[in-house]
Amino acid sequence: MCGICGMYGIEDKTLLKSMMQVMKYRGPDEEGIYTNKNFCMGMVRLSIIDLSTGKQPIYNEDESIAITFNGEIYNYIEIRAQLEKKHKFKTDSDTEVIVHAYEELGLDCLKKFNGMFAFALYDSKKDFLFIARDRLGIKPLYYSEIKDEETKKSQFFFASEIKCLLQNKDIKKDLDPDALNQYLSYRFVLGEKTILKNVKRLEPGHYLTLNKGILKIQKYWDVSLENQTDNVAKAKKEVHDELKDAVERRLISDVPLGALLSGGLDSSAIVAMMKQFTENIKTFTIGFEGEPDNEFRQAKLVSDHVGTDHTELTLSASSLKTLPKIIYHLDEPVGDLTTLPAYQIFKEAKKHVTVMVMGEGSDEIFMGYEQYRLMKATKLYDKAMPKSINKYLVRPSLNLLPRDGAFDKLGELLDNVKDPQNRYYQLTTIFNDKEKHDLLNTETINSFAYLHDDYKILTKYFQNPENKDHKQNELNSVMHFELKNWLVSDILTRSDRMTMAHSMEGRVPFMDHKLVETAMKIHPKLKLKGNNEKLILKQATQSLLPKEIIKRKKQRFFTPIDHFFGGEFKELTKQTLLESKFINGICKPDYINKLLNYQENLSYKLFLKRHKLTSQYYARQLWSLLVLDQWHDIFVNDKKV
Repeated sequence: MCGICGMYGIEDKTLLKSMMQVMKYRGPDEEGIYTNKNFCMGMVRLSIIDLSTGKQPIYNEDESIAITFNGEIYNYIEIRAQLEKKHKFKTDSDTEVIVHAYEELGLDCLKKFNGMFAFALYDSKKDFLFIARDRLGIKPLYYSEIKDEETKKSQFFFASEIKCLLQNKDIKKDLDPDALNQYLSYRFVLGEKTILKNVKRLEPGHYLTLNKGILKIQKYWDVSLENQTDNVAKAKKEVHDELKDAVERRLISDVPLGALLSGGLDSSAIVAMMKQFTENIKTFTIGFEGEPDNEFRQAKLVSDHVGTDHTELTLSASSLKTLPKIIYHLDEPVGDLTTLPAYQIFKEAKKHVTVMVMGEGSDEIFMGYEQYRLMKATKLYDKAMPKSINKYLVRPSLNLLPRDGAFDKLGELLDNVKDPQNRYYQLTTIFNDKEKHDLLNTETINSFAYLHDDYKILTKYFQNPENKDHKQNELNSVMHFELKNWLVSDILTRSDRMTMAHSMEGRVPFMDHKLVETAMKIHPKLKLKGNNEKLILKQATQSLLPKEIIKRKKQRFFTPIDHFFGGEFKELTKQTLLESKFINGICKPDYINKLLNYQENLSYKLFLKRHKLTSQYYARQLWSLLVLDQWHDIFVNDKKV
């Protein structure tokens, strides 16, 4: 596990070392540099496999090819056995396998690898740079190209983290307005964009080449939802077997290994699978002080059932003080509340283990989130509810309630109930179009190419007539969008950054590409039946777990941020946002004050349940703005953390 960086068209060792140093936490054990005329690259290494001989860069036999590599190739032993017939290996590392596989197969070597990775391989004989990112986007890779208008020559820079690229002062920190629009909608930026105009993200399942300075990006992998099976026995066996194989592959390590255990289905199934291959398992669970809905009891139930060395960690509101450090390590603004507990649990776990196995990705491929149930429920509502009842009774009744928060969105959802794309948009966005108009000043809105561009991103998943995969079921459209966007830019970004912040490696068995391909070929009706989510996964793992865990309803990890903002951190948050030049430069003060004062509005207390729903809703908006402001302070204004 490493951080990698480099540059083409320029050889600046001082800059390279600065780029390496700023992400030293990604690889505190070793570092290495490669230079060749107008190209250089470097890496910092966290030693996981082949502790003694795996130092990078690693070369082929005549040292004409060099590589820096971040990640793990889980099937490297099988690939190596084939390559040893023609190549002499100098190390026992998975990194060297990539070099020789490239020699034999060229760019098609990517099809051989099962793992999580981002690597940069330079072929000096051809002056050819080959950069690739794993299929699902578990490991990050960013790049920036600077063109000299006079000479028409360009310089190319790449790195595992944005902060490395920003060590180059020629890379401007201008915000991309359309990326800002995306962030306000989804709490993250999608696709190849980042929040900065001049920094791009290499998308999952893609590779990048520089052939004598000419940049080209190609896709090498994608999922398909065609020919989905509704055979329960077949699907159950395939999910069980693929998950078992995925877990076994992710236990290879020369350092201590543990697992997150929430007591939910995903992490519990993984821990139970781990027990089939190893005896000594350390597990970790986190909860918040004073919150009755924590998962300690269920996690302990699974720990006792499987037999693990279990640790519980309880957080208080004071953990919010770590927010600047969290945002610094996130590298991008990500308005996900769970980054807060993730940072803390990995900090604690680092005292015991270096590798952490996690359950991320299951909800996206087995339809575990509430939006899947809500999409299904609203479709049934549309079929069952006469138009006249909705128009003349339901909607007017909603209008009698105070107009704000989640109930406003419910009204807009019912107005567009026949449009699955719009229903999903209303169900999942942090700020919709109406709220952006209330929040943002005219200048900011006018800077967007089109206010509705964030909505149009969904179109290729919901309405593209050429995409046959999504005609079968609208839930497939949701699943595909979340796999390619939410998962990459939020869930996996959080997992990578929060583990690496503490020099840990995170492994995600549900993101084994073979398991993902299998899961995406299973019809939605085998995943979601009524309110019973992830049904096929429950059936595939029921023999491994207590009945209570199998029957337990999905429980999102709850961060009580509405309680924090209503308590000791209210004044600090108010001071931060109201005095922020950046926030006041793009937002209207009225909406900010509305967010800051939602707890004080007496009308909420007439509707206690509604008060809780609305306070959580506004707290998410407040958190997203706070994260954005703090990110801007750290990365644009160079505030020290």
